[in-house]
Amino acid sequence: MTFDIDSTEYRWHGEFEATPQNRLKGRPEPKLTFETLHQGEHVLAEREASQMSIEGKSIGITPLSSQSMVKALADNAPFSAIHDGFQKILKHEFHQNIALPVDDYDWLKTTFHSIDDIRHSYLTTQEKLLLACQNIPTAFDELKQDFIAVFPQIEDVIVETVKQGTVSQPNLEVVINLKVGGVKKWIQQPQISAGMLKTLMLLGELYLSPDGTVLLIDEFENSLGVNCIDIIDDLVTPSKNLQLIITSHHPYIINNIPMDEWKIVTRQGGTVTVKEAKDFKQLGRSSHERFMQLIQLDEIKHGVAE
Repeated sequence: MTFDIDSTEYRWHGEFEATPQNRLKGRPEPKLTFETLHQGEHVLAEREASQMSIEGKSIGITPLSSQSMVKALADNAPFSAIHDGFQKILKHEFHQNIALPVDDYDWLKTTFHSIDDIRHSYLTTQEKLLLACQNIPTAFDELKQDFIAVFPQIEDVIVETVKQGTVSQPNLEVVINLKVGGVKKWIQQPQISAGMLKTLMLLGELYLSPDGTVLLIDEFENSLGVNCIDIIDDLVTPSKNLQLIITSHHPYIINNIPMDEWKIVTRQGGTVTVKEAKDFKQLGRSSHERFMQLIQLDEIKHGVAE
């Protein structure tokens, strides 16, 4: 992975040990077996198993097997800036239930007073939406209007907390409620469709992620209706300084993302290869025709090793 920080190019390379999934216990955390960090052509740091060195000199820090050396060295320059950059790589995911201890919520309310504070925090998207709704309603209203544009039957959106837990250990659960036109009662989160929730989460990530964020969205169209998929136009707008890595098989999405932005990812054994779609010759004229040709390639069916 190659990236720039303050006009300096860095390149990180890592290798992970294969971790077979246990049917009952799930997949264990992946273990890093090797990693290097280059600053330009210079090797800044290297790690092999539990041994780590900076500029060729061994150091007495042993990172966890599942932890990158960038995390282990996060308190030291220039690793702190690199670590902050890595923290901007976000996987799109939605947690149905987010519970906060009461003291934590009180601290959040008094700590994050601006939209920039919220964007640069390491909070979940639901927590960011909660703080925007409660502390900065004007910013939340802009996001809300975009959501209503996708779902015109919605009149209002609020994100609030409800009491959970016990008397000795009270918690507050973050919940989303929708006001639908012609319906007296608010629609509570358990009754909200998966497509509506996913659309709101995507908009939240767009609005509440800091500049430079890399957002990973797997199978973008899952749970989304045709009206929701139009949000792809907002995702790829050049006015936002975000980078999005999206996997999809949906024709609308494929046709709305230029082929120059397509990456063909294949795997053979433990080797993952990424190529530019434009490197494959003699493809059709339309985006959909090109996509159908690409998925029939031997490289896709069998993987490529180089």
